[in-house]
Amino acid sequence: ANRMLEEFMLLANTVVAKRRASPTSVYRDHGPPDAERMERLASYVTAFGHKLRLTNGAVRSIDLNNLLSIVDGKPEQPIIQQAALRAMDKARYSTDNIGHYGLAFEDYTHFTSPIRRYPDLMVHRAVKLKIKGRQSGTPRDEVETACEHCSDREKIATEAERESIKLKQVEYIRDHLGDEFPGVISGISRFGVYVKLDEILVDGMVHVRDMKDDFYEYDEDAYAMIGTNSGVRLAVGDPVTVVVVRADIDTREIDFFFAEK
Repeated sequence: ANRMLEEFMLLANTVVAKRRASPTSVYRDHGPPDAERMERLASYVTAFGHKLRLTNGAVRSIDLNNLLSIVDGKPEQPIIQQAALRAMDKARYSTDNIGHYGLAFEDYTHFTSPIRRYPDLMVHRAVKLKIKGRQSGTPRDEVETACEHCSDREKIATEAERESIKLKQVEYIRDHLGDEFPGVISGISRFGVYVKLDEILVDGMVHVRDMKDDFYEYDEDAYAMIGTNSGVRLAVGDPVTVVVVRADIDTREIDFFFAEK
């Protein structure tokens, strides 16, 4: 039932965009992503055993959506979804229609929001005028300025949401210092190993300075840390068990140790 409602909403949004209610219609644009970022994403997902096809150095939206469908419900789903979002450009509002890459639509707008975003109201007003046989007299540059403002405010709201989630994660995990959790390695850097905990999806890091069982070297191309003496390989996608050792409210940082085997 939820999927049906989603499809109806997408259909309404595309139909309204195609009908172009006004010469200054508002569109929800999502341009094609940077090729280099997509190449990195394609390389990244191979660490989880998946493949993202590159066509002439680019990724078609249908292939990206197929990948996201394949990982749906799997442990690595939130990690790959997050990586895909970071690889793509941010959607924005505009009077210029460049299509929506993520949804693979040539025409798209926001028309059906139950929370009534302001761009939805702008589209509603244009549609009402169209039904009455009239058109908006608002100059195009004014509408574009409103679109830019809405895009900017959306970016700020998204960042505030992200920060609030991180704050609540730190507050929650602070009550579990010393506890063990299963997780998946979501990233590797020269500073350490990033881990996303299963189920609660809390992100943290095992700093390389705290990995005292060996001297680990960072292999950027392989998305891995490799122990020089033991040959132990810690790679993106590996399941691990970690212990919560630090949770800093001020910096929103969470640190783990690898649990002793």
